[in-house]
Amino acid sequence: MDIASGIASIQLALDLSKGIKASKDLMNNGEVNLQIIELMEALVDAKGGLVEAKNQIVDKDKLIMELQKKLKVSSNIFDKDNSPFVWMKNKEEKDIAYCSKCYAKDGILAKVMNDRPMQNLGTHQCPVCESWFGKKKDPQSELDKAFGDVFGK
Repeated sequence: MDIASGIASIQLALDLSKGIKASKDLMNNGEVNLQIIELMEALVDAKGGLVEAKNQIVDKDKLIMELQKKLKVSSNIFDKDNSPFVWMKNKEEKDIAYCSKCYAKDGILAKVMNDRPMQNLGTHQCPVCESWFGKKKDPQSELDKAFGDVFGK
């Protein structure tokens, strides 16, 4: 018997005990009435326990689904060329870089961005934890190198 059937059976038994309690023939028998009241209390407790169990099963099923999703994602994550990122292929089979700190700490896949490379903070930033990855740029050495390439120094 599954939980839903158990709840329905207990509800039926509870309804029957209410019907017996309301019967005029048994109404004058105090001992029978007391036993019926005790039966009703036990059935209400049992029904509450089954409802709680059903809710716990629903919660566990949700958790299992979430964990299955995470497992599927984690099986597609890979390291690449000693980079500071974790990688996953998108639908077009292109490698996409994600923050390794967010993934290690919370299992979050936060795509790293390269939107401010000239601020000398690094090459990529995580939008979630705001970590910077990559080498910092030295504007003077970059300028010297560019002039050296142009003027042959």
